[in-house]
Order: sequence, then structure tokens, then C-alpha cells
Amino acid sequence: MDKYLERKLEIISTYGTRMVDLYFHLGLRLETLCSFSNESLIASLNNSNGAHVYNSLTTVLSTDIVRELCALVLDKAHETLSVRNVWRLAQ
Repeated sequence: MDKYLERKLEIISTYGTRMVDLYFHLGLRLETLCSFSNESLIASLNNSNGAHVYNSLTTVLSTDIVRELCALVLDKAHETLSVRNVWRLAQ
């Protein structure tokens, strides 16, 4: 196998490993966000300062998850980790 193809496979493998790591971390964030959907927690925070923190935290986690997913799929920059770049390298 020539050096160019070996290098390409090495880069794709590294991207794949990093994508699996990112997917795992996104899953943890999503699990954390879903655990905040506990009705008793929401009821106990009703009309309190904790409700503001709860609202801010759920907004930040939701936004972060969506941003990371969009970057993972849509990012066009050649040096970033994205499905688009793995596909480009595989061709």
C-alpha cells in the first residue's frame, strides 16, 4: 500500500475514534439533560431562585448539544472533525 493511502487511512481512523468519543460525550450531556425532566424536581423548584438556574442550565445544555451535533455533521473547515470531512477524505 502506498504512503498516501496509508496516511489517508490513518487520518480517517483518527477521525473515527474522535467521533466515537464525541458521540459518547454528547450522550452523557443528553442523559444529564433528560434527568432534569424529573417532575418532582421541577415542582420543588417552582417560584424559586433555583428555577432560574434550572432554566439557564437546561437552555445551555440544549444549545450545546445542538451546536455540537451541527458541527459534527455540517462543519466545512478542512481541519475540523465532521462527517463531511471524513466523507471527503474517504473519496
